[in-house]
Amino acid sequence: MVWSRVGAKIEEALDGITFDDLLQQSARKGPVTERKKAAVIGKGAC
Repeated sequence: MVWSRVGAKIEEALDGITFDDLLQQSARKGPVTERKKAAVIGKGAC
């Protein structure tokens, strides 16, 4: 029951996001820095 409700909420959230929303958010954040790249690939950035 709980996972069904969680899944429904996730679906609801994703249904409200467009590809254009993702592109605009990405454009606002700017280019990925070396520190961010390291964190993403798991090398740590501390």
